[in-house]
Amino acid sequence: SQGNTHTRIGSPVPTAVPQFAISAFIAANCKAGSTALTGTISVSGSAVSIISGEYIGMDPVTPVRAFTSISAQTYLTSYPGASVSASTGDTVVALSVNNIGNPNQVFTPGSGWTIPANGAITAGTGPALMMVQTNVASGTYTGAFSGTQYDQYAQIIVALAAVSVTTQQPTRRARHRIHTRYIRH
Repeated sequence: SQGNTHTRIGSPVPTAVPQFAISAFIAANCKAGSTALTGTISVSGSAVSIISGEYIGMDPVTPVRAFTSISAQTYLTSYPGASVSASTGDTVVALSVNNIGNPNQVFTPGSGWTIPANGAITAGTGPALMMVQTNVASGTYTGAFSGTQYDQYAQIIVALAAVSVTTQQPTRRARHRIHTRYIRH
């Protein structure tokens, strides 16, 4: 995808049984061009789900302000989500995956969250979800959501730092892509 380098945010977040994990990656200060995400992923195991989003106006030097994760070993339909602190103007992204054993999951985002176009995978390789809040007020944000089937889940929530006056580049807009990868072991 235009030669951008994707860097993992933190470590993979696993569950116990059945084993699956979520990883989040970011490409900071992306080159303009195609919105297609193209790359090579080497995976052991079976299913892989990828959800990608692009956000303009993030800090080109240090785009990740904070991140946390959560993994639930019990089967739920209401997922409390992980929490992260954000500053005024930030974009908060919650990336979640559910057990591949329930591929027909339908998701409902928690209060204040939106699911972008193509931000939910509800059939096929495994349920996955991206929720977003943009231009937030300073505070703590929790990635709560619900689903139609009892499931385990793992989530990574990331606060993407908005461009400040001191880091803004007048001739170039900072573009960032963030995506999640789901792997079943």
